[in-house]
Amino acid sequence: MKDSAKKLGALLLCCILISVFSACGGGKKSTSNASADGEKSTNLTSTDDFIPVEWRMANQHPNDSFVTLADKEIIDSIKEATDGRVNITLYPDNQLGDYMSVFDEIMFGSVEMGHISVNSAYDSRLLGTFLPYLATGYDQLATIYSPDSYLFKTIHEIESKLGIELMGFFCEGFDGVGTDVELTDAAVVGAEKGALIRVPAMDTFAECNIELGFRTTTIPYSDTYTSIQTGLADGWAGGPANLNYQYFRDVLNHFYDYQQVQEATHILISKTAFEKLLPEDQESIRTIIQDKCLDSISLAQEDEGKYKTLLEESGVTVVEFSDSERATFADAVRANVWPKLAQTFTQEFLDNVLASFNE
Repeated sequence: MKDSAKKLGALLLCCILISVFSACGGGKKSTSNASADGEKSTNLTSTDDFIPVEWRMANQHPNDSFVTLADKEIIDSIKEATDGRVNITLYPDNQLGDYMSVFDEIMFGSVEMGHISVNSAYDSRLLGTFLPYLATGYDQLATIYSPDSYLFKTIHEIESKLGIELMGFFCEGFDGVGTDVELTDAAVVGAEKGALIRVPAMDTFAECNIELGFRTTTIPYSDTYTSIQTGLADGWAGGPANLNYQYFRDVLNHFYDYQQVQEATHILISKTAFEKLLPEDQESIRTIIQDKCLDSISLAQEDEGKYKTLLEESGVTVVEFSDSERATFADAVRANVWPKLAQTFTQEFLDNVLASFNE
């Protein structure tokens, strides 16, 4: 009886051991796009297993601007190209915070996508798209802002280290100078212009306008309209034709199209969010955004033409400059202003940007 009990116990023990080993190994593996902690894996290959994602996209532009319209088209194209796997809700006009806070949110992954200016506190070279006379016309922008350019590759690397994927540079228009006085010697580099103008508190803007012959002040942007209205300033620099029309046309009588700085914003995606997508969806998104960024050059030029016409219709004289005159502005600024910016951007960066123009 005891022997039988021992045999029965041994048999039960064997059965238990067999069950344990069967559970631990030898079972068929299953695929899933969720890890043990509920986060999606980054090595998915099957569209059938992918759980659709919901992203938030922030921008800093008015709801009726051509930039916001382009962002909406990007979102629709992404949804279609990914068969609904990537769904994005746009929050325009700083609804999720100003560009500095949104940049940080994208870096931390709490906002997945943004079309914004950048937070240069992390690296001053992020402002490379705002170098004065980086270009002298729209025909040069496709090359300068190309994903193959030195400028793009450098900024992409900087943002990548911050946990951000740079998708492209979006052109919004060249800055000019709006005034309530007629300038003297407007086309002569270094000649006194007879005007005190407000500029952003950045060397890239201040030094450029001083080189051209302006006296400058860095009063807050919010005080610019009143300052021009009351005569504390004669005008302002740092905005394309659309801003001059929308916010300042009542206090201006001239707009000088110096085309000093191209307003090129960044379209960014959190690397944390991007790396959770299927490889084919990553490629589709990159292509869609870069194509739209290339289109932005002509969109910005059309928008600029539209608002120049509106300025003229509102009684503001629009002063154009020839290609030769703009080339002279660019030569002077690159020779005399860019060296002063080396402390901000590094000499190596500036030298390589200049060298890339001749490649």
